[in-house]
Amino acid sequence: MKETLRYLAGIARPSGYGSKSTAEKVTEDHSSSHHHLTAIITGGTSGIGAEIARVLAKRGVRIVIPARDLKRAAEVKEEIQRESPEAENYII
Repeated sequence: MKETLRYLAGIARPSGYGSKSTAEKVTEDHSSSHHHLTAIITGGTSGIGAEIARVLAKRGVRIVIPARDLKRAAEVKEEIQRESPEAENYII
């Protein structure tokens, strides 16, 4: 019960992050070290998958988004590139 309340309140864990931590916050201090990484993000065309793809591309991670809906994948790619033009070379 106590852990559930801590989660709902967003209280930070020993890592320094809690349930209310954003992908932006979690990755903000690590952007320069990610330029050699490639992430394959399943479910990257919507919801949390698209958010993860957006933030990782912003941090310089090369992104691969396998998708059944190629139109939606292209839309996500365009959205990411619009926000972070430097991510153009990182999204496949």
